Amino acid sequence: MPKEVLHWVIARMVGEGLPPGRVRKAVEAHPGLFFYGAVAPDSLFYVLSPSREVREAGRRVHGTAGVESFAGLRRVVEGGAGEVADALVAGWLTHVAADVVFHPMVFYLTGSREAEDERVRKGSTYRHYALETVLDLYVLDRWEVPWGGRLERMVGPYGGDRRVGEVLGAAWFLDEGRADEAGRVMRRHALLQGLFFSKGAAFLVDAAGVVVPWLRSFRGLFYRERFRWLRGVWRGPVAWRHPVTGEEREAGVEELMEEAVEKGRELVRMLEEVPAREWPVGPCLETGLPVDDTRPMRYFDVEREPVCSIWS
Repeated sequence: MPKEVLHWVIARMVGEGLPPGRVRKAVEAHPGLFFYGAVAPDSLFYVLSPSREVREAGRRVHGTAGVESFAGLRRVVEGGAGEVADALVAGWLTHVAADVVFHPMVFYLTGSREAEDERVRKGSTYRHYALETVLDLYVLDRWEVPWGGRLERMVGPYGGDRRVGEVLGAAWFLDEGRADEAGRVMRRHALLQGLFFSKGAAFLVDAAGVVVPWLRSFRGLFYRERFRWLRGVWRGPVAWRHPVTGEEREAGVEELMEEAVEKGRELVRMLEEVPAREWPVGPCLETGLPVDDTRPMRYFDVEREPVCSIWS
């Protein structure tokens, strides 16, 4: 996370500026995979009953708990899987760029499940989802979104493509032999993402959440009318502190998007020009800091106006 729409707009901007070369050729041949790559690191979070292995894979690709976030991508690129791999990895690197730019702000404003203060910890996942959903709605108002913002349209032609499953298996699980399982994870994400636009699905999740507590945070994923009314909270700059370092910052969405696009271009250029074995260690996607910086998040403000109006 951030959610899909913001990732796709950033990926589109990166893709439009690609210079001639191997990666641009791959993206032009497989645009759906490029845009899927831009959200693929989050697909594991949409496995509703995840095994311990799936949870660990999700942590690994996000570089949490000191785990190197480029490990799977390095394996893919060194495997020489061709255009399919290049398109997916290029999109994936734009995801990294967006996360490291936006996540410090998001966690500061919504809290963390690891926070010491119960007021910050309780409900943090719902706040995280809801904030990013309202951010998506703000972006939908202002920028063209590929394929109308529907993941199913992007991945539809690749649903049974074993090459895609092998690349995803290597990227998520460090195991190309997990192709069938990886393909199912991709298709499940596509199905669920389409439901986020459904009023009926939102109603069912609301009702089920009354008796199934773990479903309650999922309420924040739906593009609700109430959230549409609140998208104006992003019209001006927002002030926050880095949740780990405490560094103060103030910026608007547009400025952060420009920063993420520039970072994405740098990372995709790395894919084009630098052998995978020479890549730097992948960052923590939650903090943007090196993965060996294991200091906890300490700085939060879940009552910061006007953003707190999203959940208050």
